[in-house]
Amino acid sequence: MSPETGWKLAFLLAAAWITALSLSPFEFSGTSGELTARLRAAIIYQKPGGFAVGLIHFLGFAAAGVLFFNAHRSRLEAGGSWRVIMIIIVACTILEGAKLWVPTRHAMLLDLILKILGAVCGVRIAARMGLPEIHRWFPSLAALVAGISLAGWWMVGLKPIFGGVRLDWSPEFRLLVGNEDDAGRPWEGNVHELALFDRALDPREVRNWKAAEALLRYRFSGNSDSSTTPTSSLGEDPSLKMKTTAGHYLATHGPATSLTRAMAGSGAFSIAASIETGNMQQSGPARVVSLSKDWSARNFTLGQERDRLVLRVANGANGSNGLNFALEQKALEAGLREIVVNYDHGHSEMWVDGIRLPSIVDLREPWYYLPVSKENAGRGAVLVMFVICFIVPACFAIRSWMPGRFKLFPMLLLLYLPGALPFAICSISGGPWNPDPFLGLLLATAVVAPLAISYLGLVPRNFQAIR
Repeated sequence: MSPETGWKLAFLLAAAWITALSLSPFEFSGTSGELTARLRAAIIYQKPGGFAVGLIHFLGFAAAGVLFFNAHRSRLEAGGSWRVIMIIIVACTILEGAKLWVPTRHAMLLDLILKILGAVCGVRIAARMGLPEIHRWFPSLAALVAGISLAGWWMVGLKPIFGGVRLDWSPEFRLLVGNEDDAGRPWEGNVHELALFDRALDPREVRNWKAAEALLRYRFSGNSDSSTTPTSSLGEDPSLKMKTTAGHYLATHGPATSLTRAMAGSGAFSIAASIETGNMQQSGPARVVSLSKDWSARNFTLGQERDRLVLRVANGANGSNGLNFALEQKALEAGLREIVVNYDHGHSEMWVDGIRLPSIVDLREPWYYLPVSKENAGRGAVLVMFVICFIVPACFAIRSWMPGRFKLFPMLLLLYLPGALPFAICSISGGPWNPDPFLGLLLATAVVAPLAISYLGLVPRNFQAIR
């Protein structure tokens, strides 16, 4: 292999990470009007992130410029400096322009200029200093990158079966109906009956939840009662008696410690309620019932977001506010509704008037998609990043150390297996059997890895060495 091959791998890794950080969470959308407005904002409305952010952009693209020039030194030196500059301008413009399709990212003309200047400076530095004689270290560095990537993949992938969905709840929070404890999320409506269970109700119990044995059961005549004493197994705990607060919502007298410990210790729970909303435009979400401190810290929350109900549960995937992967369902209409939400070790579902709604949240599969959107584009991007960060460097190291034994297709299949194994282990350990991650990783391996390996020049371009 030529000395440029290792630099190509370094540039490929840098380009992949720059693209991933620029376009995450990979939620692409936008009508022509929205794209026009975002483009206008990118040109006219400049809101710099500060000196530190600008410096990071400049230095990051300067480093990428050094890698890019060293990876293609022979061609770029022959093509002249203007060719290099044009390549940089086009590449940076495409990357910054792609942000226009990601509503949560903000393309900016100033950022584009800093990135172009950084990349040009990096190229100029690389051209002046010559090609460093460090290519002998690249196989070991590639093996290190592959090992770190695989270790991280396994740590994330196996988290669901090693405590990732454990309910590490605070015992200090009060049970609240109609608001947060700081009166920051008022709900306009009535809860006529509320029951809490330390298990996920089965379909028969869901349809007859008013007769099922509960940890706590409250019956209200509107949210104006001065006090309400619960029934059922925890009903004698004085701290769980509810009273009206100054914000006209109900809260337990003290922390709902016994309730928290029972539900969190089980790892599964159900919230069942007869509710009647008074305003279909409430948002926030407005808190129907929660075990929480304020808007930023909760054990769980069931709230209203216009005609939708939102369940947020604090666990290893969702964080302390339960925000990351909430269950959100179109479930509300005017009038009385019987609501049941089940949480069972990472699996959440919702029932309305005895009918199970189609959407679920299931955190029992590997969390490879957690850094990005849980939609297909985000998941696919993470699978591609795994291929680039593990499979491609591993192939580079193996090809360097054992060139006579490198056969592309058997090698890709061999390296696919450790990437897919966390999916299989989570499925066997009680998670859902979902073929999508297996097939997605297989597709990414079959498409991305050969293209990357061909770019690196690890096999002849006619692929005679892959059989």
